[in-house]
Amino acid sequence: MSGELVIYGSYGYTGDLIAQAAIDRGFDPVLSGRNRDKLEDQAIRLGCESEVIGLDDPQELDFLLDDAA
Repeated sequence: MSGELVIYGSYGYTGDLIAQAAIDRGFDPVLSGRNRDKLEDQAIRLGCESEVIGLDDPQELDFLLDDAA
């Protein structure tokens, strides 16, 4: 994972706006959330990396946030 910005719940309305704004400003966000289908569709559309992760597992969160600023 190489992004410096993680957007959890990125496939929702507001998350999608934030993801697009981040890309427009030169960020390479990592899109994240629990719904694999929605996340994969969004990642393909925006050309971003994605990680399917639930908030109930501390180890997954550590992995997700390890490289984020």
